[in-house]
Amino acid sequence: MTHTLGWQPLRLGDECVVTRGISWDRSAEASEGVPALTIPNIQDRLDLRKLTRLRGLPMSHVEKARVRAGHTILVGSNGNRDRVGRCLFFKQATEFVFASFLMGVRPHSDSRLDARFVYYWLKSPDFRNRILGGLVGSTSLSNLRVTALRDSQVFAPPLSDQLKIAAILGAYDDLVENNTRRIQILEEMARALYRQWFVEFRFPGHEDVLLVESELGPIPTDWQVVPLEQALTLDYGKALTAAHREDGDVVVVGSSGPVGTHNEALVSGPGIVVGRKGHAGAVHWVDEDFFPIDTTFYVRSSHNLLFMYYQLSAIEFVTSDTAVPGLGRKQAYLCNGRGYLDTDLPYAATSVPC
Repeated sequence: MTHTLGWQPLRLGDECVVTRGISWDRSAEASEGVPALTIPNIQDRLDLRKLTRLRGLPMSHVEKARVRAGHTILVGSNGNRDRVGRCLFFKQATEFVFASFLMGVRPHSDSRLDARFVYYWLKSPDFRNRILGGLVGSTSLSNLRVTALRDSQVFAPPLSDQLKIAAILGAYDDLVENNTRRIQILEEMARALYRQWFVEFRFPGHEDVLLVESELGPIPTDWQVVPLEQALTLDYGKALTAAHREDGDVVVVGSSGPVGTHNEALVSGPGIVVGRKGHAGAVHWVDEDFFPIDTTFYVRSSHNLLFMYYQLSAIEFVTSDTAVPGLGRKQAYLCNGRGYLDTDLPYAATSVPC
């Protein structure tokens, strides 16, 4: 392998503190306490929708796994091999601790590596090819060993050049993050409008519309209650590992959202993808043709797909309580349009316009 003049290989463990996070008993989880990062929080950006809080942790545990300034937190173990190595960078110190399936990398105070440069190196295809080739574990869980991460080599230029590279890449990341926040605000506004119109039925002119009783409560007189299974069909995605993807512009969608591209589509867009394993119950909208992988369902429906997307987004799916949360198809059909598991009806139901 050749590198730019002046670059040199540095052993990551010589330059950085590399540690695995901490584990805890379920009894430590509470509504208040120390915020703990787990695998679902490590997305393209920090996702705090399923943040865990811990009470009664020994201070030694808190200090060991505290997310500090300059920390890169990456996924070290996962049932989906492609997720191992996914990482986030933290510019400032936080109150977070990180779980045992995650790993932390942070340069020493006298390190020859810049913290943000390390983050970009850990995200690079070169490093990912190396890391995925050294995973161990069973077929259900792939693990990156701490010793393997410490022994990995970072090819780095002088520190002054690292700072310049990190500043340029960081400026692009900041711009993407700002745009992502704006999109998120618009999505939240759309969901709030949907809930106001189609859940609370306070749409324009609602004062003149008669509400009638139904299995789901009052609904407009020209609406009907139907089983969720009749309103839509959840079809299984198809296995497509990163190694089997061909160069192309078709988005590949996993349970956490887009995970890559391929040269062939499985489903014509637009469409809806629902997480089946990992980020079980997560709902994603896709504008173009796409390839949903085997950790997901994709939706078929005779109703307006965008309407069904917001219907599904309002549901809090009940998932299996395992190390890798899962959502079965029958289990999904038991969640109704008001966002809870239906125990009174013989089938799950949702309200739709006639």
